[in-house]
Amino acid sequence: MENLDLEHNARFLKRYKLNITKEELENASKSARHPSVLMDGMMMTEKLKSGMTFHMVDAKALHEFGFEAEFAPNLKIALLFSGDMRFQFGQKKKYMEESKKVAKVMNFSEVETCTLNARAEEHRSALYLSVEPDWFEKNGIESSEMKQKLSQHLALKDWALPNTLWLQGQQLLNQHDQSYVSRMAREGFSLSLMSSWLETLDQKESAHLKPESRRMNQFKEAHEQ
Repeated sequence: MENLDLEHNARFLKRYKLNITKEELENASKSARHPSVLMDGMMMTEKLKSGMTFHMVDAKALHEFGFEAEFAPNLKIALLFSGDMRFQFGQKKKYMEESKKVAKVMNFSEVETCTLNARAEEHRSALYLSVEPDWFEKNGIESSEMKQKLSQHLALKDWALPNTLWLQGQQLLNQHDQSYVSRMAREGFSLSLMSSWLETLDQKESAHLKPESRRMNQFKEAHEQ
């Protein structure tokens, strides 16, 4: 996995910079791998037909390095199967660690700088589902509760996932090819994950669509495009 792969997978990043020491770079150049390689494993990002962005990683850091980026506004659901994440948004530090069947829901209501550090030999497997703020309105999902959620900058909430979704997410780590079956699996999982999260919201006002209808309409729209 080369530095260029990080750029290709950097959706929602307005700008970014990789930090690695001279000594670490020299050690990397002595290996049989290309000197720009920082991670060994799989990392992919896919823009789904439904308009959501699916990101998946199952890789080990070969060297210690840092990552600086500027995030555009988006709402993100993260499933961390192994490893941990230590990152900082502006002056606020956040920490995510492996937690069975618990997803993290994070919202960026404005552009924010982010730094993330990885230790050598650290392995991380995770998947992320991201949407732009206007995705909900475009899909007819509007309520006072949703507007409040999207206005809470850097809000990080735990969400206890249904067992089936957690297991499906783990299985997707082995389906990172571009076959029709794998692409359908990622699309279907993402629709189920997002609609399940929407159903957990304690909405005081009814959305324009009932949860059951919303899931079905989103699935149909995704495959009609």
